[in-house]
Amino acid sequence: AKVIRGEKFNDFLFRVAGGTEASLRNIIIDGNSEANKNIGKSLIEVESDATLNINEGAVLRNNEIKAIENTATEGGAIHATDATINMIGGSVEENQATYGGGIYLYKTTMNFSGGVVQNNKSKLVYDKSYKQYYSAGGGILAYGGSTLNMSGDAKVLNNFAAETSLQSYRQLL
Repeated sequence: AKVIRGEKFNDFLFRVAGGTEASLRNIIIDGNSEANKNIGKSLIEVESDATLNINEGAVLRNNEIKAIENTATEGGAIHATDATINMIGGSVEENQATYGGGIYLYKTTMNFSGGVVQNNKSKLVYDKSYKQYYSAGGGILAYGGSTLNMSGDAKVLNNFAAETSLQSYRQLL
């Protein structure tokens, strides 16, 4: 199966509601960033007390959340709050957000034993009111007491966070 974001649809494509569990296998979920330049949300939202299982053949890709002035965006592919994510296969790739280019975890446990998180970007945003730059977690951002348990064949490869690049700061100045 393949799900592609519509050119004018800018919300979450899927939501795992609180108290429920969803499993992905042999599916491509594509943010369609080439055709949609106004994406405002992750591909998937995982709500409080929900569980998302990512299995073989699941690909979450190509979701570049647009930069919003004075605001940090969260989770290019996945935005999880007080939830559980079990990734035993699949791929999270070529996504973009300010916090967690691929995956944003807040008060969430991620059990990552297989698959790959690769080629995601955390884009730098400047907040004028606080005179502060935001960018963290090119591939995965574990925040607010989150736990990331990595084991087995899990891989995090070739992700980029602008916060770690002095050149990014110089380009904005």
